[in-house]
Amino acid sequence: MKNKITYKHHTLKHSLMLFTLLLFTLACQKKSEPGLQSLDAEIKISLTSMEFEDPTITSETEQQSNSTLNAFNNRNRRMAFSKGRTVDVSLTVEEPSKSNNNISKGLKAGAVRKTLAPGILYGLLVYDNNGNYVTEKQYNYGTESTVAAIPLDGGSTYTFIAYSINNTSNLPSIINKQQLSTASIENIGTELMYFKTSKKVVTGINLLNVILKHQFSVVTTTLTLDPNLTGYITKLDQASLNPTYSTASLKLSDNSLKYNNLKTTGTTITFPQITGQGVRTITSSPTFFISPQNNIGTLDFGTITIDDEIKTKFKIPDIKFTPGLRYSLNIKFQTCTQDVSGADGMNWYFEKVTQGTETGIIKDGVFYKRGSTIEMPITAPGADYGFVFDISQIDNAFNMELNGVKLAKEELQFERGASTAQNVRFKDQSYYQGVNTEGGTIPAIFNMIGTQQIPLIKLVISKTGEVKLYGAKKSNGPLYELELFGTNSFNKFKWNTSAQGTNNVKITQIVDERTILIGYGSGKKKIACQ
Repeated sequence: MKNKITYKHHTLKHSLMLFTLLLFTLACQKKSEPGLQSLDAEIKISLTSMEFEDPTITSETEQQSNSTLNAFNNRNRRMAFSKGRTVDVSLTVEEPSKSNNNISKGLKAGAVRKTLAPGILYGLLVYDNNGNYVTEKQYNYGTESTVAAIPLDGGSTYTFIAYSINNTSNLPSIINKQQLSTASIENIGTELMYFKTSKKVVTGINLLNVILKHQFSVVTTTLTLDPNLTGYITKLDQASLNPTYSTASLKLSDNSLKYNNLKTTGTTITFPQITGQGVRTITSSPTFFISPQNNIGTLDFGTITIDDEIKTKFKIPDIKFTPGLRYSLNIKFQTCTQDVSGADGMNWYFEKVTQGTETGIIKDGVFYKRGSTIEMPITAPGADYGFVFDISQIDNAFNMELNGVKLAKEELQFERGASTAQNVRFKDQSYYQGVNTEGGTIPAIFNMIGTQQIPLIKLVISKTGEVKLYGAKKSNGPLYELELFGTNSFNKFKWNTSAQGTNNVKITQIVDERTILIGYGSGKKKIACQ
């Protein structure tokens, strides 16, 4: 009996040892199993945005390489356009996003973020800690939750690389993808976005936050006529940025770019088609272009026609861009003029007074009752570039006569609820004492002020008698174009541009209790720029 018991004991012990060895073997097989279905960690994707690089300089090397760029961005350049015109050029990096509460805390706070369009296709490559290819998947932005998670080995570290050319139909091929050290995307001539991170995954669900970063630069170019410059931009063609490259190749391991095929004709900048009488401001489509860090370029225009002046082969040189940044290039055209006459003492500021049953004002010792008109005459001899009237304070309306013809059919009324109906508004459909289409409301005209240099209201009369009216939405603010509405409209009149001629201007204002009009009006003569 003793031997039998001993035999059973050894048999049981042997069986337990075999079972333990089997479990160990199975565990090892699980670890080395090439199929992903047996692994115990899962990766799910959350693509939050695409972004342009953070313009904040963080290293001494970057500071040195960007010194030219920073000098350009921190000032405006003024250059000659023609004998009587100049151009102010301003290149600025787009401001970082200030309010995107949906962006993960792990993202750069200073980066310029944009939401991807629904359906944008992007790929994800996974490499192990030794740089060996593991797997890959494709996603369409907005439908990531419908794609099965990627199974991986919990406790291991992987490198994740995402890439896209920002369209919904295709992805570039990955060359030599079996090793991270050799993997690349070759000869990309469109937009290219890229993301890389290393992450140690844990058993269970792991969320990977992806931000696709642009690898090439983008610039939006805006041409604007200064309010003092009359006329319109009527022709603009063959605009390009030179030199640029046809394509670039991206090495996935270190995000380095190799530039291919220099384009001597540059990258075309596309503007909207100009129709009708023309435009006073025009903005291009965002232009992606391929250019290395130290490349200094030139903006070329084939033909620009402004205010009936034609300029061919106009160039703006010495523009430097940094790959991965988004820029605004603002070009403002100005005319050089001098005053040929003026109303230097236009300081009408009359408080409301009462005489008997009538209210009004007293001007030069004379009582003007409410509804009567006060005026100031100006003579503008030889004003070959028209007339400009800058108003720094007004309460609450005015009109003019030019060579015996009224500027407008009715007085220009800026105030809501005055003795006459409001008939001046902003071209963007904003109103004084009303809604501002940019957000909020605009104060009453009589509660705002400007200066002669930064006027509250600017009236520009061209050499052909055309009228342009501008106004600020806040004190000392930028000017926006205004328009007349309701039953009011500008009249047509003849403006004398010859040196021997004379233009008689008379500024008028209807008394409406307190009456204020502080400004400066002058005929303008075009001169050569200094």
